[in-house]
Amino acid sequence: MQFFNFSRQVFSTNHYQNLKIYELKLD
Repeated sequence: MQFFNFSRQVFSTNHYQNLKIYELKLD
């Protein structure tokens, strides 16, 4: 269960960073 929470947290962090990069590319 702890591993799942960890991977989910990493995934959301990566997803958030990808969104930021995407927004920068749109500008």
